[in-house]
Amino acid sequence: MEKNEQPISFVETPKEICELMVSFISNSKDSFVLDAGCGKGRFLEVLKNEGFNKVSGIEMYLPFVRHCKKTFSDYEIINGNFLKFPDKETYDVIIGNPPYAHFNSLPDYIREDVYNLVSSKESDIYYAFIIKAVELLKPGGQLIFITPYSFNYNTFAYRVRKYLSLLGQIELIIDLDEARIFLGENPE
Repeated sequence: MEKNEQPISFVETPKEICELMVSFISNSKDSFVLDAGCGKGRFLEVLKNEGFNKVSGIEMYLPFVRHCKKTFSDYEIINGNFLKFPDKETYDVIIGNPPYAHFNSLPDYIREDVYNLVSSKESDIYYAFIIKAVELLKPGGQLIFITPYSFNYNTFAYRVRKYLSLLGQIELIIDLDEARIFLGENPE
């Protein structure tokens, strides 16, 4: 486990947004679901309330891992780096709110992981999360992520958009415009 004294760009997802995102899961409640960066467990809470029972969450920040293990003892909570998560497991659904942080603002121990997945030092960590999530999906699986709107037009996200178009499809984009849904944060 790499040194991780602070969560990377953590902003808690509002419960209402988690509920909306979980409502988009078209697979059965018996699907294998992964929360990619479970933080304090907001998606895990909603998944549990909706009756999903084959759920795992992965998180690097140890205090969050401890909290989730205590709160969601019936779920598998993994202390680890999602970007290095082994490809031996695959999932029907991967859901989450990946961190948003430009390559240059990332801790050194994460930069290499991002570069290995995205092949660019002009990327954002969430690009790497998207690529890794696609690698971990079963055929026909669903990826349900929150991303900044700039993902749709940013030059450096082109490789990720192309990757998605070659390996799957984007079914739905919800543009929240300038709505302020994250407490104290103003992402696009």
